[in-house]
This record gives sequence, structure tokens and C-alpha cells, in this order.
Amino acid sequence: MKPSRIIIALLLSLAGVRMAAYQSLHYLYQFQSDYQKALECHKLFNENMMQADREHRSEQMQRIKAEYDLQMQKNDMQAEQKLKSLYLYLILGALVVALAFVLLLLRQKTLSNKLKEEEMKNQLEAELKKNKVYVTALVLTEQITASTLDFDLKENEWDDFVALIDKVYGDFTQRLTAQYPALTKSDLQICCLTKQGFSNQVISILMNLQTNSYARRKSRIKQEKMNGLQDERSFEEIINGL
Repeated sequence: MKPSRIIIALLLSLAGVRMAAYQSLHYLYQFQSDYQKALECHKLFNENMMQADREHRSEQMQRIKAEYDLQMQKNDMQAEQKLKSLYLYLILGALVVALAFVLLLLRQKTLSNKLKEEEMKNQLEAELKKNKVYVTALVLTEQITASTLDFDLKENEWDDFVALIDKVYGDFTQRLTAQYPALTKSDLQICCLTKQGFSNQVISILMNLQTNSYARRKSRIKQEKMNGLQDERSFEEIINGL
């Protein structure tokens, strides 16, 4: 290939490649003593060297810009991830606050209900202490003497006592008769006294029974009216289980 054609081909290639080619041609023409062309090749070599330098710098700038763009994308992704995490923490925090608020309301409601129940219980106990059946049972629990045995309980006083027990223990006799419908009014009186925790001796005195007679009465109530054959619990356990 002629030198002129080589030069044209080199002009179409990258500056770095052209630079190398011009340097080779420069030595070739010098060897051939064609100093004019050697000078031209040297000049072209210098021009392409400067072009190659500019291309190199351009490549560096492009590489730096690409690295910068990549870093910016990473930063954007990290910022977006941090923002999502922040939103998640805010949502979780809001849920925790809401849950704490609900628990606080429930606790206040529970405390309020307990206070109301306690207040109602105190009122009922105060009413019980005014009931003659209850007061008589308490006196007999403390001491059994001729004076404490001298009492007379009327029917309405028994009715008031049973009604108060129902208030204290949530309709106790209604639940009892719903489960054991054969129980009589007198049986229910015994059940209420047992529910209140009075001893067999005190209950037998209040019911005007001998202690042995009361034990047989209680056993008969359990066996005949409270499914005693199927229920192995004691009379007191059945009453206190309601």
C-alpha cells in the first residue's frame, strides 16, 4: 500500500492508532531519506498525539461521569431505602402509641369497673350487715349462748337475705334453680348460708335443726336434688362452684 493510502486509512482510525502509525512512517521516511514526508508524518504524529490526549481525557471524563452517575443512583437508592425505613418506623411507632393508648383505656375501664364492683360489693355488704338473718349468723359464729340462741327470724327477713345473696353473687339462686329445679325455698336458704361461708353448726341452728339432722338434710339435698350419684363433689364444693 502506498504511504498516502496508509495516511488516509490512519485518519479514519483512532488518534492513538494513527499516532503509532505516523511514528512508524516517520522512521520509514527518514530511513528512505524522504525528509519532507518524514517531517509531515512527524507533524501528523504530534497532532494525533494531542488528539489522543484529548480522547484520553474525554474517556476519563466519561468514566468519571459514569462513576458519578452510578454513585448518585446508589445514593438515591439508599436515600429511598432510608425514607422507606423511616416511614416503617413511623408507622410502627404510631401503632405502638395507638396500642398503648388502647391498653390504657382498657386498663382505666377495668379499674373503673373494679371500683364500681368494689363499691357495689361494699354497699351490698353494708346491706347484709343490716339483715337480721346475716347478723344472727355472725353472732352465732362468734359465740353460742342462751342469749344468742334467742332469735326469731321472719319470712320476709329470709327473703331479703336470699335477695341480697343474689345481688352479691350474681343471681346465685336463679342459676342454682336453673341447674337443680327440685330445690325448695328452704333448700335455697341453706344454699345461701353455705355460699356465704357459715359453718354447719351455725346453719343448723338457724334452720332449727340438730347438727346430725342438718347433716342428713344436706346429704339428702345433694343426693336427691343435685345429681349426687353422678357428681362426686361435696355439697359445699357444688355450691361454691356456682
